[in-house]
Amino acid sequence: MSLPVVQPKIEELSINRNSLEKRFKYQQTLMNHFWNRWRKEYLLNLRSAYISTQPGKIISFKVNDIVLINDERYPRNMWMMGRILELCPGRDGKVRSLLIKTPKGNIKRSVQLVSNLEINP
Repeated sequence: MSLPVVQPKIEELSINRNSLEKRFKYQQTLMNHFWNRWRKEYLLNLRSAYISTQPGKIISFKVNDIVLINDERYPRNMWMMGRILELCPGRDGKVRSLLIKTPKGNIKRSVQLVSNLEINP
Protein backbone atom coordinates (compact mmCIF):
# COMPACT_ATOMS: atom_id res chain seq x y z
CA MET A 1 0.00 0.00 0.00
CA SER A 2 1.51 3.34 -0.97
CA LEU A 3 0.45 6.84 -0.18
CA PRO A 4 -0.44 9.18 -2.99
CA VAL A 5 2.20 11.73 -3.93
CA VAL A 6 0.94 15.22 -3.30
CA GLN A 7 2.38 17.88 -5.52
CA PRO A 8 1.67 21.53 -4.90
CA LYS A 9 -0.17 23.42 -7.56
CA ILE A 10 1.79 26.03 -9.44
CA GLU A 11 -0.40 28.77 -7.97
CA GLU A 12 0.58 27.69 -4.44
CA LEU A 13 4.25 28.31 -5.08
CA SER A 14 4.71 32.00 -4.46
CA ILE A 15 8.30 32.28 -5.58
CA ASN A 16 8.98 35.51 -7.35
CA ARG A 17 11.91 37.85 -7.74
CA ASN A 18 10.79 40.10 -4.88
CA SER A 19 10.51 37.29 -2.34
CA LEU A 20 13.87 35.83 -3.43
CA GLU A 21 15.56 39.22 -3.03
CA LYS A 22 14.02 39.65 0.43
CA ARG A 23 15.19 36.17 1.44
CA PHE A 24 18.69 36.82 0.13
CA LYS A 25 18.94 40.13 2.03
CA TYR A 26 17.71 38.44 5.20
CA GLN A 27 20.33 35.71 4.87
CA GLN A 28 23.05 38.32 4.29
CA THR A 29 21.91 40.19 7.41
CA LEU A 30 22.05 36.99 9.46
CA MET A 31 25.51 36.16 8.17
CA ASN A 32 26.82 39.67 8.89
CA HIS A 33 25.32 39.52 12.37
CA PHE A 34 27.02 36.18 13.00
CA TRP A 35 30.46 37.42 11.88
CA ASN A 36 30.15 40.68 13.84
CA ARG A 37 29.21 38.76 16.94
CA TRP A 38 31.99 36.21 16.39
CA ARG A 39 34.56 38.95 15.96
CA LYS A 40 33.42 40.90 19.00
CA GLU A 41 32.69 38.04 21.39
CA TYR A 42 34.98 35.18 20.42
CA LEU A 43 38.10 37.21 19.71
CA LEU A 44 37.69 39.31 22.85
CA ASN A 45 37.06 36.21 24.94
CA LEU A 46 40.09 34.59 23.36
CA ARG A 47 42.26 37.50 24.44
CA SER A 48 40.84 37.60 27.96
CA ALA A 49 41.21 33.82 28.29
CA TYR A 50 44.84 34.14 27.24
CA ILE A 51 45.38 36.83 29.86
CA SER A 52 43.60 34.90 32.63
CA THR A 53 45.76 31.81 32.07
CA GLN A 54 48.80 33.96 32.77
CA PRO A 55 47.79 36.42 35.52
CA GLY A 56 49.77 39.63 35.67
CA LYS A 57 51.29 39.01 32.27
CA ILE A 58 50.52 41.24 29.32
CA ILE A 59 49.57 39.50 26.10
CA SER A 60 52.83 38.68 24.47
CA PHE A 61 53.54 37.38 21.04
CA LYS A 62 56.36 34.98 20.27
CA VAL A 63 58.09 34.07 17.06
CA ASN A 64 56.30 31.12 15.40
CA ASP A 65 52.94 31.86 17.10
CA ILE A 66 49.93 31.30 14.82
CA VAL A 67 47.76 34.42 14.65
CA LEU A 68 44.57 35.64 13.00
CA ILE A 69 45.02 38.90 11.09
CA ASN A 70 42.02 41.23 11.45
CA ASP A 71 41.40 43.07 8.19
CA GLU A 72 38.20 45.06 7.70
CA ARG A 73 38.75 45.25 3.93
CA TYR A 74 37.73 41.60 3.61
CA PRO A 75 34.77 39.59 4.88
CA ARG A 76 35.53 38.12 8.28
CA ASN A 77 35.55 34.58 6.98
CA MET A 78 38.37 35.58 4.63
CA TRP A 79 40.75 36.91 7.29
CA MET A 80 44.15 35.34 6.95
CA MET A 81 46.08 33.32 9.44
CA GLY A 82 49.81 33.61 9.63
CA ARG A 83 52.94 32.71 11.55
CA ILE A 84 54.95 35.39 13.35
CA LEU A 85 58.42 35.74 11.85
CA GLU A 86 59.67 38.75 13.77
CA LEU A 87 58.66 41.02 16.69
CA CYS A 88 59.15 44.71 15.88
CA PRO A 89 59.63 46.87 19.00
CA GLY A 90 58.77 50.55 19.18
CA ARG A 91 60.97 53.32 20.57
CA ASP A 92 59.97 52.35 24.10
CA GLY A 93 61.15 48.76 23.58
CA LYS A 94 57.63 47.26 23.68
CA VAL A 95 56.45 45.14 20.76
CA ARG A 96 54.28 47.40 18.61
CA SER A 97 54.11 45.48 15.33
CA LEU A 98 54.76 42.03 13.94
CA LEU A 99 56.21 40.65 10.74
CA ILE A 100 53.86 37.81 9.77
CA LYS A 101 54.24 35.11 7.13
CA THR A 102 50.97 34.49 5.27
CA PRO A 103 50.09 32.44 2.18
CA LYS A 104 50.23 35.69 0.17
CA GLY A 105 53.66 36.74 1.46
CA ASN A 106 55.10 38.54 4.46
CA ILE A 107 53.20 41.47 5.96
CA LYS A 108 53.74 43.83 8.87
CA ARG A 109 50.78 44.48 11.21
CA SER A 110 50.16 46.33 14.45
CA VAL A 111 49.59 44.09 17.49
CA GLN A 112 46.09 45.62 17.78
CA LEU A 113 45.15 44.04 14.44
CA VAL A 114 46.34 40.55 15.37
CA SER A 115 44.79 37.91 17.65
CA ASN A 116 46.57 34.93 19.18
CA LEU A 117 44.83 31.67 18.39
CA GLU A 118 44.14 28.84 20.82
CA ILE A 119 46.46 26.52 18.93
CA ASN A 120 49.57 28.22 20.32
CA PRO A 121 51.37 26.35 23.12
